[in-house]
Amino acid sequence: DSPELLEPVATALVNRGGALGALNRPQDALDACDEVVRRFGKSDSAGLLRSVATALVNRGDALSALNRPQDALAAYDGIVLRFGESEIPAVLERVVQAFVEKAAALRVLNRPEEALETCDEVVRRFGESEDAAVLEWIAKALMNRAGVLKALNRPHGELEACDELVRRFGKSETPALLESVATALANKGAALAALNRPQEALKSCDEVVRRFGGSDAPALQRSVATALVNRAGALAALNRPLDALEACDEVVRRCGENENPAFLERVATALTNKGYILGVLSRPQEALDAYDEVVRRFGDSEIPALIMSVGVALLGRADIEIENRHYEEAAETARRVIERRRGSPEQRFQGHVVRARAILAGGGDRSACEHDVEAVLAFLPELGPIPREAVMALLDFSVVLGPQRMCELIQASPSPHLLLPLKTALERELGLEPRVAREVHEVAQDIQRSLASLRANRTAPVGKREE
Repeated sequence: DSPELLEPVATALVNRGGALGALNRPQDALDACDEVVRRFGKSDSAGLLRSVATALVNRGDALSALNRPQDALAAYDGIVLRFGESEIPAVLERVVQAFVEKAAALRVLNRPEEALETCDEVVRRFGESEDAAVLEWIAKALMNRAGVLKALNRPHGELEACDELVRRFGKSETPALLESVATALANKGAALAALNRPQEALKSCDEVVRRFGGSDAPALQRSVATALVNRAGALAALNRPLDALEACDEVVRRCGENENPAFLERVATALTNKGYILGVLSRPQEALDAYDEVVRRFGDSEIPALIMSVGVALLGRADIEIENRHYEEAAETARRVIERRRGSPEQRFQGHVVRARAILAGGGDRSACEHDVEAVLAFLPELGPIPREAVMALLDFSVVLGPQRMCELIQASPSPHLLLPLKTALERELGLEPRVAREVHEVAQDIQRSLASLRANRTAPVGKREE
């Protein structure tokens, strides 16, 4: 058969594979892609090669959906190896796409430096293309680069990637490129906030709202919502809490009725931020109302980000209750966090900390408090590096429970070695002189000074949970 007759067949098979992937049938999609390659993979026809290249990219996507990232990586490498020097524009577009998808697969495989190298390579090789479809993938590569750098906690690098994307495409009128520009500007605001540059962060967020605030395009609306959330954070950092509240309300006004999960996540974040700001402003009832709205709207959600926001809202509510001496209510709110089936270990850990604080502040059962402290200690191995919040809570509990009992609880915990400096400091307070490395000795001395300061200045059993 002539290529002209076969091209519609190949296109139909490619479309079939794409549709099967969209229907969440990755194995069937994989089979359809393999059929395209088997039937037309040796052709020299430009039209058939376009279908083969597309099928190979879709094959990699299907393998990723089947949780086979290593096989997906090999598939993307195969496309680059086979078609990397092609002069057929449609085929070259698939090569650029393969680079971008390869970077995503490397992220899944926890190989971030290789993902960065892949993003850099695709920009170096194809960044000067005048093909609009290729440039859309270049923009995605720069977005992926920024995402990897954010995950690596390298905000300067993330900021540079966002700026590079805006420099290249900021004046484009292509809708897909404008979406990437809006996302980059919104993310730039977050990166600037992470670098403690709130005034610049505010400027970046305002640019997103100014340029795209009137758009009806969902992707641009999403970036505007992100910018407004980040804007509230920047305003709060600039000690402009009333303006920050207005920004939170604007997110809810714009996105509150949108059922798209991405918009719901931003609404939840805005409401939890609103609750925190109102708490700082000593407006406890309004803060409780904001936190309760998060729980009311999203308490039954199965979306991970919304599950997290509900936990944040409950913990915020418990803080307000403790501050207003509603200790029994705070302990009950903390119990809800602890017993949430879908809650994260970090939030259950915080729930035990808050409940112990509430019990102690209310003069409750000491043994019940010790039960929560034991739970806190049991969670530590799941938290990775021990967060500062955990250290401060344990210092507070050491003051209340006394060095002898706290030493016993640490020793009985699953990983007492994680708290060797604290245990050493407590043992010294008991008149013991444990032999430890010099580094542990120095940290233990600092802890002893902190414990002495807490005892001298304590006016309540424990301090406020940090945000």
